[in-house]
Amino acid sequence: MQRIFKHVEQLASHPESGRYPPELGRQMRYRELIEPPCRIFYRLDASLNVFIVHIMRGERILPSSKFPPVSS
Repeated sequence: MQRIFKHVEQLASHPESGRYPPELGRQMRYRELIEPPCRIFYRLDASLNVFIVHIMRGERILPSSKFPPVSS
């Protein structure tokens, strides 16, 4: 848990540091951080505020219902 919190804290100064989840593609505003064995999903708003959306174990299938399209 401490590693996850530390990884998430970096988003305060580097909000765009996460990658685009391959299952969702770049057209979505969602990004992810990897902190084995977990994946941390977040999205950014227009002001680069970070919203943690979902944290899951990496071996699980990504539930697309957790990631509705975000309007611009």
